Amino acid sequence: MERQHSPQFDKLSDKSISNVRVSEIRVGERIRENLGNLDILQDSLQRHGLMQPIILDKKLNLIAGHRRLEAAKNLGWRYINAIIIAPGQDLQRLEMELEENLARKDFTPEEIAKGQKKLEELRRNTLWKKLLYWIKRFLSWLTSLFRRRP
Repeated sequence: MERQHSPQFDKLSDKSISNVRVSEIRVGERIRENLGNLDILQDSLQRHGLMQPIILDKKLNLIAGHRRLEAAKNLGWRYINAIIIAPGQDLQRLEMELEENLARKDFTPEEIAKGQKKLEELRRNTLWKKLLYWIKRFLSWLTSLFRRRP
């Protein structure tokens, strides 16, 4: 079992975070049977990396993060960040799996629209900044050509 310990989680008495070999993680029986389309999640993992580690017990049994794990596998990741917790009873494991999926709140349609609008504004501003940068470089290059002439 190959793990690399991350010391920033040493303060947590019964938890640690490790970079775990994907092939060593065991996925047992799960409540969620349909993982859905993983394309958006895979795209996010490629662009931003894993923002929330999966959760495993000390025997590397998956407790939470099945979709993240499968998306990482699909991308060919050999390692994934995981929070390692002390093995609990089946009741605790099931509670954690359920709560991870139930104790979250999706964006409202209004919040999605607001976020998309802000994202478009930021992307548009970034595009204009890049364009202005290249125009300035081009003009600088042209100016340097005319300075070289006798």
